[in-house]
Amino acid sequence: MEPDFSGLDFNAIMKQAKEVQDKIQQAKKDIDNTTVVGKAGAGMAEVEMTGKYDIIRVTLSASAYKGGKEMVEDLFAAAGNDAVRKVEAAARKQMTDLMGTLDLPKDLKLPGSGDQEG
Repeated sequence: MEPDFSGLDFNAIMKQAKEVQDKIQQAKKDIDNTTVVGKAGAGMAEVEMTGKYDIIRVTLSASAYKGGKEMVEDLFAAAGNDAVRKVEAAARKQMTDLMGTLDLPKDLKLPGSGDQEG
C-alpha cells in the first residue's frame, strides 16, 4: 500500500519551511551580535568576545602582572576559554529557545544541532 499524500498542502509545507529557515537565520544573526565576558583569576583577567568568537577587549588588573609573564598568559587563556564556553552556551540557549517555538517532531535531528551521531 502506497502512502496517501492527497490531504497534504505542499504550498503550506514549503511556506512553513521558509519561515523556519528565516527564524534560524535570524537566530544565527542574534548569536553573532551577542557579546559575553569571560573571566579568570577572580576577575583579574577579562576577555570580551562576540558570538563570532572575535575578541573585542582584554582587561588585566594591575595585580595580574605581579605574577609574571606566565601568570598573565594563564589568566588570558583561562578568560578566553571562559568566554568561548559562554558564547557556546548562549548559542545553545538561543537555538533551544527557537526550536521550542517550532512545531517539529521531538526526535527530529537537524544539521548543526549537535544531536547527530557520527
